[in-house]
Amino acid sequence: MSYSDLVYECADGVGLIRFNRPHVLNAMSPDMLSHLAEVLDRAALDEAVRVIVLTGEGRAFCTGADLKASTSEGTPLDIGKLLVKYYNPVIMRIHDLEKPVICAVNGMAVGAGANLAFICDLCIAARSASFTQIFTQIGLIPDMGGTWSLPRLVGRQVALGLSLLGDKISAEEARQWGLIWQVVEDEELLATAMALAKRLVAGPTRAYASTKKAINASFGNSLREQLILESELQSHCGFTEDFSEALKAFGEKRKAEFTGR
Repeated sequence: MSYSDLVYECADGVGLIRFNRPHVLNAMSPDMLSHLAEVLDRAALDEAVRVIVLTGEGRAFCTGADLKASTSEGTPLDIGKLLVKYYNPVIMRIHDLEKPVICAVNGMAVGAGANLAFICDLCIAARSASFTQIFTQIGLIPDMGGTWSLPRLVGRQVALGLSLLGDKISAEEARQWGLIWQVVEDEELLATAMALAKRLVAGPTRAYASTKKAINASFGNSLREQLILESELQSHCGFTEDFSEALKAFGEKRKAEFTGR
């Protein structure tokens, strides 16, 4: 599947999505976000896809909203309505997707682009990458889930510092603060992300989906509620073919061969 602003390809269980607007540093337009939502829906339904990798073409991952596409003849549109129609659905698709989503940040991740990276399940960044919550510098607040994900990743104080001051932080700082999973050399980024994706492809997909669901729910649950959810999800996992295969492989002293069922 290919659009002018987005490229999607699937091979060996990995769905690779590339932002393809390098001339504007992969800034998000409403069309690009609509196409991204379509691709995520397709990947969610495709049993051949067990992991998704999201990255950008050129020297930036994504520099946030395309401000030119958010105005009409120089007059600002209702940004809140744009979020509801185009931005928020993408965030909810990634959050709810029952497959791991890996973000490979190949350069600048600014504003909504940074928060898109932070909502993914695992984020790997090139050493030259950077992250900036630029919103207050243009009179706005963090969006695309930033006010939800940031305090959960780094706590209230750091989340407010990042959001109010809008300072650019390096990939290594993001890793040290717990915003991302790993930093690698620039030339190793995509290969590292794909290797991680293929490792997950070979694993128990249903268990990954349930783990993601449980951790996402934990922030709003009491301990009692979380224990009940764990029990329900564990029951589901216990009846999967992958768990049966794991038991069989353990008895036969071999590595399990998971199929994601």
